[in-house]
Amino acid sequence: MLGLKSGEEIRMTVVNKKLIVEASSDPVDGLSGIIEIKETEAEKLIESEEWY
Repeated sequence: MLGLKSGEEIRMTVVNKKLIVEASSDPVDGLSGIIEIKETEAEKLIESEEWY
C-alpha cells in the first residue's frame, strides 16, 4: 500500500495516540554515501563562511 521496498527506510510518528507510518521522503536519504570527503576537509567546509 505504501509502495515500500525491502530495506527502505520509513518514518514513524505518533499523533493523537495513533501511529503514522510513512515512506521516508527526505531526498537527502538517497544521497548518503554518494560524495566522499575527508573528515578534515568536511570540517573546514562547515567552519567556512561559504557554508552559510
